[in-house]
Amino acid sequence: MKRAFILSLFIISVSVANVLNYINSIRVHSGASPLKYSKILSFSAKKHAIYLETNREFGHSENRNKINFFGAMPWDRIINAGFGSKAVVENISFGERSYNASIDKIMATVYHRLAFLETKIDSIGFAKFDNIYVYDMGNSKISSLCKKSFLIKGSAMQNLCKNRYKEIPLNIFKNVLNKTNSYSKDIIIYPYSKQKDVAVSLANERPKFTYKRNCGLPISIIFNNYYYKQVFIKNFELKVKNRVVPSKIVTFRNDRRKKLKKNSFVLLPLQKLKHHTKYRVFLQTIINGKLKKVSWSFTTR
Repeated sequence: MKRAFILSLFIISVSVANVLNYINSIRVHSGASPLKYSKILSFSAKKHAIYLETNREFGHSENRNKINFFGAMPWDRIINAGFGSKAVVENISFGERSYNASIDKIMATVYHRLAFLETKIDSIGFAKFDNIYVYDMGNSKISSLCKKSFLIKGSAMQNLCKNRYKEIPLNIFKNVLNKTNSYSKDIIIYPYSKQKDVAVSLANERPKFTYKRNCGLPISIIFNNYYYKQVFIKNFELKVKNRVVPSKIVTFRNDRRKKLKKNSFVLLPLQKLKHHTKYRVFLQTIINGKLKKVSWSFTTR
């Protein structure tokens, strides 16, 4: 019995490491810093996965009148689990046969992909229950700030900790975020350079990024605001051989859901990409009055 118990723990720890390594491999290749594993965030994720499966629901909210309720919203659940800060990013998928398949599906979306590539987080927890996968992400340094006392002079952040009235000096809060941002590269791209086995089409997500059907896999680029404050897109296109793929550029200005940030840009191919095909991305931007060119390639599955 003891040997079986030890073996079970070993299998669980290996599984956790494999999932974390897969997520971090995507982040690092894309330009974002790696995340560390959080048992607290995993506990919160597990509780929500159980709630969703047992109540046959899908989403980020919970109803306190239903079985296995743990917290109405993601920030409630991580606080209840013991995380210090309410600041959380949550991804959910369902129906996949493995974590890798779940992560691949999320990376074929837009809003949830950008959550996985967020530069202001440093920790992640994840869990599955039956065919529900939940990923909770946060910043451990901000969580630690909620456990400290400060003499407030000037502007302060409120409603960030379990005690909604606790104040954190704004300059300290910004310094923590800037420090976390500095660990990522100046630009974060997906699909990343020389990536292979890339999906050919946009996956469904809620809220929907677009109602247009049969779109190709979106190309996204995040300009890390630790390095860049204002970025203007001059040209953004996808090519196969020498042919430009018909696409739409989406920014925070024309994003129908108003969920894109000012430093995030998406190129949406208007048709599915071709399988086993090499594509090249070309981007021209104006930053601080200077032209910056970026290009990279990837190959579809």
